[in-house]
Amino acid sequence: MKYTLIILALLCAHTAFGQESVLSFKNLDFKTQLRNVENYSLSDSRTNNVAVILAQKKKIQGYLFNSDFKKIGEASGTHLKKKYKEVIGYSIENEKRYTLVFSTSSNKKFGYISLDLESGEIKTDEIEFKFEGEKYLETVSFENRMILMSATKKNALILREFTPNFTFKTIATFQLDSDDKEQQLLKSIGFFSVEGGMTKIDNRVPNTIDRSSKENKLYHKDDKLYLTFEDDDIQTILHIIDLSSLSLTTKTFEYPEGWTSEFKNYNSFIHGENLFHIASSKDEMIFQVKNFDNEVIKEYHADQISDIEFKNSPIIQDGSAYRKAKRELKTTKQFLRKITSGDIGVSIHKEDGNYQITLGSYAMISSGGGGFSGVPMGPMGGTTIPVGGGQTLYVPSYNPTFSSFNGYGFSKAVYINGLFDSDFNHIKNEEFQDNIFDRVKEYQEDLKWDTAEDIFIHNDNTYFSYWNTKEREYRLLKF
Repeated sequence: MKYTLIILALLCAHTAFGQESVLSFKNLDFKTQLRNVENYSLSDSRTNNVAVILAQKKKIQGYLFNSDFKKIGEASGTHLKKKYKEVIGYSIENEKRYTLVFSTSSNKKFGYISLDLESGEIKTDEIEFKFEGEKYLETVSFENRMILMSATKKNALILREFTPNFTFKTIATFQLDSDDKEQQLLKSIGFFSVEGGMTKIDNRVPNTIDRSSKENKLYHKDDKLYLTFEDDDIQTILHIIDLSSLSLTTKTFEYPEGWTSEFKNYNSFIHGENLFHIASSKDEMIFQVKNFDNEVIKEYHADQISDIEFKNSPIIQDGSAYRKAKRELKTTKQFLRKITSGDIGVSIHKEDGNYQITLGSYAMISSGGGGFSGVPMGPMGGTTIPVGGGQTLYVPSYNPTFSSFNGYGFSKAVYINGLFDSDFNHIKNEEFQDNIFDRVKEYQEDLKWDTAEDIFIHNDNTYFSYWNTKEREYRLLKF
């Protein structure tokens, strides 16, 4: 195998975008100027090693780096069959064996690529497994294990672990309320078909309103899974699954009540050990922070005749059917009218010790050709995002950071941004700064010949990688 490995200095100077180059290497076995390159970044939560897996047509090559980005292993071999197109997750065994699990577009058949980055061997095969009257929902990575989630029509949630023997083993089943239509894990997509109805959220990074406005959301932090369901005009239902004890706890959080009118729209968001509520009508809006004991920590209110005192940005209307477009709305009345007519949402992430919070709504809009420009669910629970000109980009679901990043900047939304301290006090007279996705997007604008971009969290830092087709070079940067 011909390759040249170049480790860039870890203490190189930061640029105006705030990135640091940490790794670069060439692969002369890949064809020049072809963009059909796959790029997967797999983080080991125990050792802080990271595996980089690259593929082009039938060739697949893996590299293992330690926490200082020094190469400590590699492997090369032949790719899996073409029908397995979507990566749904990965597992790590004995620190050196990384296994990528793939799915067909129907989510009914699965295959794997297992890379032994110590011996250099790559093994690929189909997985002998069939769902028993279930539908695929999502996967999560826990202690380097891949957990597959599926659901039955009777609303049973089934967890399976991908084993070292390359199959799936059932580890838990939880029966959710089968009579409550708002808690259904599967959603109808026609007269005879259903699919998974959960949107996986990575709240360590920014999320657009179109993602946070989904009614059923899945969050993962440490050994906990958080599933939220918006129950009509009454409450948010939160199911907490402990992956260590394989137990389920359920909590409910009533929606805020309007001061002067009845609210029409509600939604929630989970961050840390807090639940955030947004509720609105054309007359008023409430943004509320609650802890998991259902105690209100902070509440902010806005009405149509007053300025919104807790915002650090103009009122922004973003997006159009064919291109990015942004304009400012002048009055709170306009803002309330628009967010109440769309799918309302709130998004929170923490940056530089403060909370950046976005409040608003998302609406599907006509594409002018009889269709619409929206963010529907893609195959296997991933997301398709509009990228202009009526085109969409499919984003796989196993890496929700990547899904959030690729949807960032391509939504039809009306929103405000607010800056809050660690106690959720509003920080006044401070400009809302660009977040980490803004900085990565700005860096991308100057790139040429880039493809197979990836963005992921590793060792509590955000990394962006891509393949340079002209130089046949992989590049990794920390932001």
